[in-house]
Amino acid sequence: MCNFLSAIVLRDGTLICDPEHTDSHEDLLEIHALNDGITALYQERFARIEFTPPADSAKIEDLSTWALKIDEEAKPSWFDETTIRSKCEERILRIFVRNEVKILVGGCWILVGNARAIKVIHSTIKSLHGSSQIGELHGSSQVGSLHGSSQVGKLYDSSQVGELYGSSQVGTLCGSSRVGTDKRVKK
Repeated sequence: MCNFLSAIVLRDGTLICDPEHTDSHEDLLEIHALNDGITALYQERFARIEFTPPADSAKIEDLSTWALKIDEEAKPSWFDETTIRSKCEERILRIFVRNEVKILVGGCWILVGNARAIKVIHSTIKSLHGSSQIGELHGSSQVGSLHGSSQVGKLYDSSQVGELYGSSQVGTLCGSSRVGTDKRVKK
């Protein structure tokens, strides 16, 4: 099973990923017309990798706690973990939202600290951490998980929230919006 952030690394160091749309290595290979196979020839052209956040959501911003895993039977001879890790960190840094934004349209995001998005439309929010907030979630937007005391105010259309942890909260659901699993500790 592919996890966030799934990517393909080419021999020349190019990082191919599309976290807004897929975390499937096979989809990425198909989209970019890369031949797949287990032979040495293909392993010398690209490698599947995953760059995953720590289990402790409080450490989400500390990229040194993220795990880089090569998802191949053998590591290609050209694979430079330091360079590839650096490229993954650069990619993740671009999706962190740390301040207030009026609107997020499309894209893949992680809200941290006291971040606040007043309105989110057709976006993939991997997770909310700390006391981050989303005012309104619209369209086909998805939130993977809420941690800490994070909140989503209102869900509209076919928007979804996956899992709730800590003292996180979801307000009003409208249309065909839905909330998945409540994993908060019950007292």
